[in-house]
Amino acid sequence: MVLPGTQCAAEADVIVTLHQIHACSSGDTDAFGNESGPVCGGCLESMTADVRAYVDRLRAVARRRGGVAACQTCGAPAMHVSDVIRDVRPLK
Repeated sequence: MVLPGTQCAAEADVIVTLHQIHACSSGDTDAFGNESGPVCGGCLESMTADVRAYVDRLRAVARRRGGVAACQTCGAPAMHVSDVIRDVRPLK
């Protein structure tokens, strides 16, 4: 999951921190497996909807397998939007 916004012409409103589910040990993440970047309000809404759908799919797969949705890299839970979108801070 890559932060959107690089193609958006709107001014960024917030800094979003996302856990990079199943890729949190890549060189682009912090020590907690997160990536942060600026996004506008519209992109944040879109990102939140995308993360909600993604988490729903992860939970469905985990239920079928008798487990819980989690990052395959570090084992962090991925049951809720807040497990993926870890922080949203205003820029101003």
